[in-house]
Amino acid sequence: MQDVPDTPLQIAGNEIPKFVETIAKNELGETETIRNKCLDDLKEKILSEKSLISNPNTSFLLQFLRARKFNSEAAFTLLKSYYKHRLKYPSLYQNYTPKGYLKVMKENLIKILDTRAKDGSAIYIARFGKKFLSFYKLE
Repeated sequence: MQDVPDTPLQIAGNEIPKFVETIAKNELGETETIRNKCLDDLKEKILSEKSLISNPNTSFLLQFLRARKFNSEAAFTLLKSYYKHRLKYPSLYQNYTPKGYLKVMKENLIKILDTRAKDGSAIYIARFGKKFLSFYKLE
């Protein structure tokens, strides 16, 4: 088990805590070399798909690579699926900002705990029901 601090993980800033880097390396195989190679592969796949216009931001693309443990082919499939979902359900993505989400947070329907799990992951508690449905119109 990792030596994970019992304090909230700061989201702002560019510096990644050492224990998070260790988890990324051990569980995802993420190293600077792998990260750069897979980012290049993914960007190449995006450019070759003429019908796909994607956000080229590195931090955006890294989400897909990390979700698929740096398998660039699987990350590309996930990225295409993400954009298909956005096209199919546009209302879920319109005005989706932290400010728009404030009502749900104030009602304590979704709570991010201050402490982390033993493995360092964030803990979210969601309480969905009639109250949640009154905030969002689901298609």
